[in-house]
Amino acid sequence: MFYKVVKGFKERYDDGRRYNENDIYPRFGFAPPEGRAEALCVAEVSELNKEGRAYLAVIEPELPKEPAKEPEPETEPPSLEGLTKADLLKYAEEHGVEGVSAADTKAVIMAAIVAHNKPDEGQE
Repeated sequence: MFYKVVKGFKERYDDGRRYNENDIYPRFGFAPPEGRAEALCVAEVSELNKEGRAYLAVIEPELPKEPAKEPEPETEPPSLEGLTKADLLKYAEEHGVEGVSAADTKAVIMAAIVAHNKPDEGQE
């Protein structure tokens, strides 16, 4: 765990190294005695914090944000070949294809579905 220095101090366990406000504690390569960092986070006199002042604050790790979901690619319409007239009418109704009815031939219904699924000019 890492800490941010909120009040400058000299680390007696690191050859008197000076930690300035906003420094990261502990520095790379230095392992403080167990409990030292926690003791420096609270304003209480203890064996590991003789002055009894709060010198450090815990740096909360930032959790990675969930990546934005990419829009799902448009799927190609299913192959209309092999569908019955009833299947084509059902597909047309489910996908908002207007102007088709049971009175139309299978070819007319297929043409209406294909026209409905084509992207508008200029949109690709």
